[in-house]
Amino acid sequence: MLSDVRSDNLAAIFERSSGQACLYEWIEDVREKYVTADRMVTNGGGEEEVTAPTNSDAVMHVEADLQKTLRPCVRTAHLVRDVEREAMLAPLIVHGTPIIDRKSTFIAHACPVKCVEDVRSFVALLLDDRKIERAIHNMLAYRIIGDFVVKDNDEDGEHGAGNKLSSLLELLNAKNVAVVVTRWYGGIKLGPDRFKHINTCARLVLEEHGYLSDRGTKKKYK
Repeated sequence: MLSDVRSDNLAAIFERSSGQACLYEWIEDVREKYVTADRMVTNGGGEEEVTAPTNSDAVMHVEADLQKTLRPCVRTAHLVRDVEREAMLAPLIVHGTPIIDRKSTFIAHACPVKCVEDVRSFVALLLDDRKIERAIHNMLAYRIIGDFVVKDNDEDGEHGAGNKLSSLLELLNAKNVAVVVTRWYGGIKLGPDRFKHINTCARLVLEEHGYLSDRGTKKKYK
């Protein structure tokens, strides 16, 4: 049964691609079907739990974030402000095209980064926008390539989304970039489709702004 559904989905993805590359969407579709099936067997269902991060969740991360660890937290990034760094990064932040499904809206934001302090400042700048700050989730992932790879994520209450974004950046070989995907919840649960929209938003903003090619149009961060 699962193999029949998978074949139908892969065929549909190919038809939608209109000749464009669709390998990544194929991989994600196959992986999501097996992960979802496994969760349904384990948990007895596959519906999402939609919960916003609470103040107590943020407080748990404040001390570590203020000490500038290698794990910036979305909900506390604004507590550590670097005015000069933010002034350099603000013009470099780009925003993708929104995806709307059943009244939920997803949009991705990207920024070039060279260190985790850049990541923190990028997130802080985003949260200055009250609409973004009040969204149900702002899911973060970043990947910095230097003498060694620095990468991490913050799912901001959307269980599993951070790891999926990190896997996407690695699969696409995205370098020196941070991505935040914002979701405004529309009151209708989307199930596994929400992960598809999260990764699609992130991939599109990276493609549209040149982060997947050395010859792209990404804004330079010097």
